[in-house]
Amino acid sequence: LSARRSNRLFGTPAEDVSPALAEEFIAGDEYSADFIIENDQVRVIRVARKIKAGGAPFGTIRAYVLPASLPGSIDPAYFSQALGNAARALGIERAICMLDFFIRDKEIIPIELAPRPGGDCLPFLILKRLNLDMLKLTLDFAERRPLVLPPADDGHPPYIGLRLHAERGGTLKLIDAGRLSRDSRVKEIHLTREPGHVIEMPPADYDSWLLGHIIFAPDGPDLEAECDEISGQVRVEVE
Repeated sequence: LSARRSNRLFGTPAEDVSPALAEEFIAGDEYSADFIIENDQVRVIRVARKIKAGGAPFGTIRAYVLPASLPGSIDPAYFSQALGNAARALGIERAICMLDFFIRDKEIIPIELAPRPGGDCLPFLILKRLNLDMLKLTLDFAERRPLVLPPADDGHPPYIGLRLHAERGGTLKLIDAGRLSRDSRVKEIHLTREPGHVIEMPPADYDSWLLGHIIFAPDGPDLEAECDEISGQVRVEVE
């Protein structure tokens, strides 16, 4: 955190304020949602479930599942009310917002809210699965144009946005996802690093170890096993 003090995301308002907080541990599935709040009304754009990365720093997300059905214990009206309450608690009255949250029993527990659409590989995943361009939607919303939203959950099988993380630090020598081009499940291959890229592992750096993402349509119920299978077909060499 000290090395990132100049970054607005990690900076503190004053030198004498500690950047560390103690928070309650919440056991349960983690989700992410984009929604619109306007005229005191909430419209849900999408809901994704997160798959956490095992053996990685706490909170690292390996993949997103879109669309995600909320447990039957969560009433849709309560869900919309929880989204609106979270936005209004920060003084947000009109915006496209992103909310990360846990579900514990019948309760929505907010983690983080920002007045912007979800980032990472989510815009790519939303475009592929819901045929919705989040950049265009955001610009249309800013210009107060009429918005047509697809169903947040159309009942069809989900797609997965799989993030590719390096397993160790060093200089990237090779990254090759060519074998995935023959996999019928794969809808998009997006590599963001090239040979020569220097990888620093967390906690020194939480950005450079991300190598890109793969969007695919799983064909079985074991989503984590399919993430292993897909990522295993990407050749990565680091020296």
